Amino acid sequence: MSNKDISKVQFTVGKVDAGVAILLTSDCYLVEFPSLLLPHGIQTGSILDISISRNYEAENKEKEDFQELQKKIHETFGIKKPTTPVLRVKNVTQTSVVLEWDPIELGTTELRSLTLYKNGLRLGKIPKATTTTSTKLSGLALNTEYSFQLVLKTSGGTYFSEFVIVRTHEITDLSGITVCVGELNENDKKELEQTIKRIGARPIQSKVKIDTTHFITSRTSGSEYKKAISMNIPVVTLDYIRSCDAEKKIVNVCKYYFSSDSFFEKQSPDNFELIKNFQNSFDSITKENQDIESLEENKFNSLIISDSVNLQTSLSINKTSDEINRTQIRELSPRPISEEDENNCLEN
Repeated sequence: MSNKDISKVQFTVGKVDAGVAILLTSDCYLVEFPSLLLPHGIQTGSILDISISRNYEAENKEKEDFQELQKKIHETFGIKKPTTPVLRVKNVTQTSVVLEWDPIELGTTELRSLTLYKNGLRLGKIPKATTTTSTKLSGLALNTEYSFQLVLKTSGGTYFSEFVIVRTHEITDLSGITVCVGELNENDKKELEQTIKRIGARPIQSKVKIDTTHFITSRTSGSEYKKAISMNIPVVTLDYIRSCDAEKKIVNVCKYYFSSDSFFEKQSPDNFELIKNFQNSFDSITKENQDIESLEENKFNSLIISDSVNLQTSLSINKTSDEINRTQIRELSPRPISEEDENNCLEN
């Protein structure tokens, strides 16, 4: 550092307070200076020589530190942006569509919502959007085209997926059937595999998944059976796939539900006797209640009829008494009495 970079100024101390000292220059300029920076023993009238220089080394270090901080901020918040959702179709049936997408990448932003749209209309928010990667839509129309889109809203902006166009299957299209197998014997499994290939359905699953359409088993047990029940997946017999193969179309699943008939077939005679006795008791109680209601209704009708007869009898008696009074008045009267006079007398 050369002497040209150093400036020297002379000051005279005018006043020293607790925090600020008043310094005077030779050309009568007044400067406030922190008294903490003054040498010890300074008082009014003391003369100070102050040298001022520029610290280039410290400036360069500050610039380097600032640039490094800017770089870190850019790498943290400027490069790692949220990614656009990638939506695709996993399975299609006559009345349902299974959609899936890659796990969302938020970067350094915060999630606001992940919303699914159907035909341009808001269908609903995806629950647990940071971990959910698929959804199933049921109740769709047969052989109808739909468009779907995912909209990701974050603190850093809104991102839209590409539209996915899908058409539900016709009733003769069996390619959407996705079967999960429970407990079956080897012969039934082989037959099922051959039938699935013949009708062009999807490969057989060993675990119940979101795209499973039917669960085929011979026993109501096992974790996969319970999972199918909890997910409201139809539990059917092998005859369902046989019927689809025979008729070359999707058949009504109601006739092939597994559990109802097999449950009663496995019951012991004692259980059936208990059920029968309970049903007979219930029918007997129901009949007694109906008889009591009928009796109460008849009593009520009898009371109404009795009151009506009594009222008519009373009116008839009053009418007869009135006629007798009119006759007596005519016999006792010395002059002809008009009908108006008779009425006045009766009223009195």
